[in-house]
Amino acid sequence: MKLIKIYQNYIHNKSCFSLYLPKWNKIVDKELLLKKFKNLQKDFERLNEDTIYLRKIFKSVASKSKIRFELADSTPNGKKCNGYTLKKTILN
Repeated sequence: MKLIKIYQNYIHNKSCFSLYLPKWNKIVDKELLLKKFKNLQKDFERLNEDTIYLRKIFKSVASKSKIRFELADSTPNGKKCNGYTLKKTILN
């Protein structure tokens, strides 16, 4: 299994999030990020519910990958990190 550590940069405008997720009073939390990574992992392992909709022409080449994703715990320079950065913007 190949491990790929991912570092994400999230650019947000809080008013933008409240438009789509009115009950969500946090901008981004680690639980949400981990859920996204779980879904990404499901996609690569073909374990998500929508694989039944895969078009016939792709079924012969679609397979479970041997890739596992997780949030990075350090930068390439060895500095500890949590795997993501939140950056606020004034742009909509």
